[in-house]
Amino acid sequence: MKGASVSSEWVRLNVFTLSQEGLDAYALCEASGIQYADLGSPYIRFSKDTMNRLWENAALLSNNPSIGLLFGKYGLMRGIKPAIYTLLSSPSLKLGLNRILPFQYLVSDFLNIKITQISEGFQLSLGCEGNDTVHYAAIDAALSGIVGVMRWVLPTLVNPIKVTFKHRCFSDRETYTKLFRCPVEFHSDINSIVFYQDDFEAPIPTADADLTSYYEQIMTSDLIKSQMMDLKNYVRSEILKNLPNGVPSIGQIASKQYMTARTLQRRLKVEGVAFKNLLDTCRKDLAVEYLCHGEMSMDKISMDLGFSETSSFVRAFRRWFDQTPGEYRESHFC
Repeated sequence: MKGASVSSEWVRLNVFTLSQEGLDAYALCEASGIQYADLGSPYIRFSKDTMNRLWENAALLSNNPSIGLLFGKYGLMRGIKPAIYTLLSSPSLKLGLNRILPFQYLVSDFLNIKITQISEGFQLSLGCEGNDTVHYAAIDAALSGIVGVMRWVLPTLVNPIKVTFKHRCFSDRETYTKLFRCPVEFHSDINSIVFYQDDFEAPIPTADADLTSYYEQIMTSDLIKSQMMDLKNYVRSEILKNLPNGVPSIGQIASKQYMTARTLQRRLKVEGVAFKNLLDTCRKDLAVEYLCHGEMSMDKISMDLGFSETSSFVRAFRRWFDQTPGEYRESHFC
């Protein structure tokens, strides 16, 4: 069972936003244990620890402890489009957020947003499941990004009543108050934004009931896909992508789904396949493609299929087709 993970699309948005301030996206991903090519993949999630490393490295490389506040400037409008469009087409922030929150697992399964009506207005709180620790910059990013989206959606400037953080102030308070345009408290019991009731219930000029229904259906579909993922095709795609660099282990592939190798083996068994057979099939299919298209040498084909020696490739090919690769190429007029 997966847990304490975030979607690859959310990580992509984080990396893109950080790159707007001059950080090298490739170097940042490498330092954080993220394969750049995996960003945005619907099949991949990243662990909470990976996200913590990403934000820690971003703060260190930029020498900017308040770098998470960039989301208030660049952030959420550029990603998670079904959720953003649902909000844009809703009658009010209150109704739009209530429609989006049931789908927040798609982004993170350990950070939870809750909305509560209090005497001052409406409190949007950001909590973490269990005792997990989340990097302070990730909290800064989430809260500043939410305020940024709300200011983008409404025609009038939205200034919260106050913003509270559980973490201490790692920068200077003025940086926070300048962005949020309201009092900011640190060492609080809760990560939260308190909004005026009038702002939270103000009509959104782009409201459209038909569009809201459409984007809710997309989010529902995405949620279903995330819960019923075709792991067989995902593992196949990972094998094909990585073979030229050597045979990927099941542990390496499982870690991208934030599960153990044993769990991945078990789930593949439910789908009627084993990792070893998938690897064999991928190599077999690619071998035929390489032999019948272009003039690739046997050594090159062997290397791109992840074999350490050409002789190992030839033995495997004999097992698949009862003939050598050269004989196959000639007999099939490749």
